[in-house]
Amino acid sequence: MLSEIFTHRAIQTIGNILFFLLILVLMVDPGNAILHLKDKIFVCFVGYNILFLKPDIRYLAFILPIYLVIAICFVLSTIQQVPIDLTYTLAAFKGFAPLILLLWIPHYNVLKLVTPSIIITSLIILILYTVIVSVPELENLLFLYSKEHNEMVMLTRRNWLGVNIFGMYYRSVVTFLPLFFISTYYLFSSECKSRIKVLLVFVILFATFLISGTRAMFLTPFAILGVVIWLRFLTKSKARYFLYPIFALVFVMFLILIIMMATQEGDQSNNIKYGHLVSYADLFNEQIWYTLWGQGPGSMFYSEGFGRMTAETEWTYLELMRNYGIFSIVIFFVYIYPLYCCFKFRRDNFMIGMGFTYTIFLLVGGTNPFLLNSQGMTMVWIMYSYLYNNDAVHFIKAKDKTLHSEVDSP
Repeated sequence: MLSEIFTHRAIQTIGNILFFLLILVLMVDPGNAILHLKDKIFVCFVGYNILFLKPDIRYLAFILPIYLVIAICFVLSTIQQVPIDLTYTLAAFKGFAPLILLLWIPHYNVLKLVTPSIIITSLIILILYTVIVSVPELENLLFLYSKEHNEMVMLTRRNWLGVNIFGMYYRSVVTFLPLFFISTYYLFSSECKSRIKVLLVFVILFATFLISGTRAMFLTPFAILGVVIWLRFLTKSKARYFLYPIFALVFVMFLILIIMMATQEGDQSNNIKYGHLVSYADLFNEQIWYTLWGQGPGSMFYSEGFGRMTAETEWTYLELMRNYGIFSIVIFFVYIYPLYCCFKFRRDNFMIGMGFTYTIFLLVGGTNPFLLNSQGMTMVWIMYSYLYNNDAVHFIKAKDKTLHSEVDSP
């Protein structure tokens, strides 16, 4: 008996280590252009799970339909003789490969495993940013190095409403959202046992978001902070009437700020994105059937945003619709299902906050191309693992078992 327990713990420990290494590589080297370890560790980890851990085959319902959709739409695009970039077609199949880990996600607490990787990556970002600001001559060197290594870090200088911003954006920053929400939530909680540690995590992540140089990542921590304050203080009846007008005013000002930044004239990013929208409208207007069965994964179309043929833009949801038509609903389901689970436990303020944080990720993912790559998949792992392992689910399962036993007893 003891040997079986030891063996099980050893298997679980090794699995946790492999998963941690995989997440760390995805965080530190999101473009897989420096360490070149992402594919190797992923294959080893999947193989380890196949050999030693029992899969939950129910998750096949989330995985197999997606690959069926990609294959069907690729065949249809070939029949239509649509111009295709096979590199992007293969990338579509490869991009959803991390979903296979959902089969073993019940064995892992991904949120716990991802926390050290997030802190390590945030410190790397902050140290790099501090060094570059202190020694401006290094900016060009890092910029050239990043260009040669799949833009592992994006340096940008932008003008936001008359304010010049120097930013350093790491692709994996979006996966920091759940930990930032948790640190913010417990920072305002009376149940927090280590407030200094939580405050330190909050400050590190908040600073990382602020220096990212992107509108979405800059505004996101303020939105999460506002939601946490709302959840914490509006439960008090005396505070409601005082805070309602304040929150309404802040919310309106926040929306105005977003609109102003999204419509700022002369911003190159805005011009490119809106140019894409014009091209999407023209494409769907001329080829209405693409909204039914799609143009196909890896298909090319002309975009005014880039001024050339392209197989991918930053409008992720429109890209899914263009590639897979109504079949894209299958893909949307995988991403939306965690929101349904959070809604089921909406009486729990923490679950409401997690659901809101995940919604922010989905909104940001609509205008950024990380939803379908390893960063998006990491968020999916985090949410599915958390929803499977959270105490509310276990409480409901235990309650259901009790009710069944009472009904069956004489």
